[in-house]
Amino acid sequence: MVISFDRILMSIFLSLTLIRCAESDEEKYGSLSETISVDDIFESDSQYIAVVGDIQEYTLNSHKLYNLIYTYSWLNVQQRSHNNISCVLQVGDFTEHNNAREWGNADFALRYLDERMLFIPVTGNHDYDWGGASGPTEITDRMSSGINQLSNLKALCGSSVQYYEENRLDNIIVPIEIQGEDINIIGLEFGPRKEAVAWADSIVRANPYTKYILLTHEWLTSAGERIATGSYASHQLPTLSHSTPQEIWEQLVYPNDNVLCVVCGHNGFCKYLFSENQAGRDVCQILFNLQYQDNGGDGMIQLWEFPQNRKVINISVYNTLKREFHPDPETRVQINY
Repeated sequence: MVISFDRILMSIFLSLTLIRCAESDEEKYGSLSETISVDDIFESDSQYIAVVGDIQEYTLNSHKLYNLIYTYSWLNVQQRSHNNISCVLQVGDFTEHNNAREWGNADFALRYLDERMLFIPVTGNHDYDWGGASGPTEITDRMSSGINQLSNLKALCGSSVQYYEENRLDNIIVPIEIQGEDINIIGLEFGPRKEAVAWADSIVRANPYTKYILLTHEWLTSAGERIATGSYASHQLPTLSHSTPQEIWEQLVYPNDNVLCVVCGHNGFCKYLFSENQAGRDVCQILFNLQYQDNGGDGMIQLWEFPQNRKVINISVYNTLKREFHPDPETRVQINY
C-alpha cells in the first residue's frame, strides 16, 4: 500500500496532539476518583466484563466528556476494591470526525482507567477519514484511523495479543481468564476485511476447546435484527475488501460453536438477538450504543456478570452516575453457554 505524504503528516500530527489537546482539563478531573465511593452491586464470587458503547458524543463535545471520565473513574474505583472486572470492551466510534482533538479527548479519558486494566477497542465507521469518488461518506483508507495512536493502552499492549497485522489494533485476539476458564476476545475492525475474518476463523477452528467472544462495530439494526443487506460497510467501503455482518455470521460464528456471543454498537441503544448456530446452540448477539442517549451516554455501561460455578452470563445496563440499573427489562438478558 502507498501511504500519501498527507497521511504521514496527519499521523505525526495525531501522535503529537492526542494528549496535548486535553491537557488543560487534567487539573479539573485529576481528583475525581477520590470522590467516587465503592458500589455494592458486585457479587464477591462473580467476575465481570464492562462494555462501553459508542463514545463519539463524549469526545466530540467537551462538556459531555465528563461522563466518560466519570465512567472510567468509577470502573477504576470498583476494580481497586473488588478486583473482579476482567476487562473493558469498547464497540467503536471513539470519534465523530476522526480528528486529533476527538482522539485526544478519547486518549485523555483513558488516563482515568488504571493502566493495569485491560481495555480492548475496535474501530467504528466514524473512526476513519471520509470522502471518495463514491460520495462524501466513502472510506478509502483503512490506515486513516487514529486508533493506533492511542497511548493509554499499556495493559493491552503488554498482554499476549495476536495481531492480524503486526502491532496494529485493527484486528486482534486478546486472551482473558474468567472463573478459571480461558476466553479470547476477537476484536474486528469496522466492516472487517474478508482476509481478517478468514484469519480469525482459522484461529477459532484450530482451537475448538477455547471459547471466543466476537467484538465488532456493526452487527444489529436498532430493531435488533442482524444486518444482511444495506450495511454501512457495503455503503462506505465499496472499493475495499469488507464483510457484512451476515457474511461474518456465516463464516465465523455460525459454524464455530466455541464462539459464545457477539457484541456490537453502531445503531440504536440496547438489543439482544438469539440465533441458532450449526450445533443447534442459541448464540446471543448483543447491541450496546451510547451516542443517542442523554449527555452522550449519561455514564452508562453494560455489565456482564459471570457467576461462579454456573455457565451463564447475566447482562444488564448500569448507570454509573445515578448508581442504578436501567429500568427497562429489555436491557437485561441471561446467556447460557
